[in-house]
Amino acid sequence: MTLSLVGTVRRGSFFHNIDLRVERGEVFGIVGRNGAGKSTLLHTIAGLIGLSDGELSVNGTVWDNPSSHTWLEPGERSCGVVFQDLRLFPRMTVMQNISFGLRSRGIAQHEATDRATVMMQSVGLDVSYSSRNVQQLSGGERQRVALARALVLQPEVLLLDEPFTGVDQHSLGGLRNLLKEVVAEFSGYVVLVSHNQTDIETISSRTLMIQ
Repeated sequence: MTLSLVGTVRRGSFFHNIDLRVERGEVFGIVGRNGAGKSTLLHTIAGLIGLSDGELSVNGTVWDNPSSHTWLEPGERSCGVVFQDLRLFPRMTVMQNISFGLRSRGIAQHEATDRATVMMQSVGLDVSYSSRNVQQLSGGERQRVALARALVLQPEVLLLDEPFTGVDQHSLGGLRNLLKEVVAEFSGYVVLVSHNQTDIETISSRTLMIQ
């Protein structure tokens, strides 16, 4: 089973021809300078940007193919994303942020809370953080909340966009080790992008360089 993207990703005047195949259970790293199109590639997989041409498919199901007018909306894609700017809800607590996607899908509050609590612990957040506002957290703690929010939906595809941005040096080593452990247990497809070669080498099993 494979995540396959063969085609042209485009944002504005920028475009890049991509031939990407990710196997189930592997962590595929994409490294390149700032502005090389790494985030654009992830946004294309997530459905925030459409392909100009070609095809994106996961497990044989086509998510995007302009020539056949096939398109799955972002909400229809089994895809969790940790964005570079995290996109946490600033007026919500940690628990509300992590359980938001579950509640949006109609999961009862008690079940959503239970699942979010388990996921909090799996990313190294004590349950005492549940009622804290995310604006009270450090950069590393916010990254853990964003990771838990993406994983709690049990997606087929996990996309990580510069996951160590905004993390202080004191927290960086621990967060890098945690992420390595988390993705090692993830049974779907992981695509990690970074401009940092160390991040890519530490976590990824294969790498693509985007110039």
